Amino acid sequence: MSDFKYKMIAIPSDRSAVYLSVRLWSAKGKAVEQIKNELKNLNGYSLVSDDLNGLYAWIHQKVEDAQATSRSKFIISLEERSEGYDHNGNKCQTIQVYSSKMNGDSLSYIATIYAMPMSGVIAFNASLEEKGGDHE
Repeated sequence: MSDFKYKMIAIPSDRSAVYLSVRLWSAKGKAVEQIKNELKNLNGYSLVSDDLNGLYAWIHQKVEDAQATSRSKFIISLEERSEGYDHNGNKCQTIQVYSSKMNGDSLSYIATIYAMPMSGVIAFNASLEEKGGDHE
């Protein structure tokens, strides 16, 4: 028998909100790790669809900050796609963050942010319950 406590969260079935999923790639470097640490916090975040432009601007600023600390021959860039695909093959908006050499010969992906439209999702969350009863 386990001491897990389960919670169910219902997400509305309108398409005015998106669920952000972040996939971090294997690119390395001090500036790359800086931007990865910022972007990984977006994973699991829900956002009103109208705020996607603000999200793009925020990520653009984080990319500029990381680029300012970089002393390598690589530049960090981002690209927004309105018709990308998430890891399940569904169409959604994506923001691709990558690094490339100044001459454009090499490309290395840093992170992909998927803005997946929410439609009637039920999520379960399990957490360990404190011994001695429920204190909520």
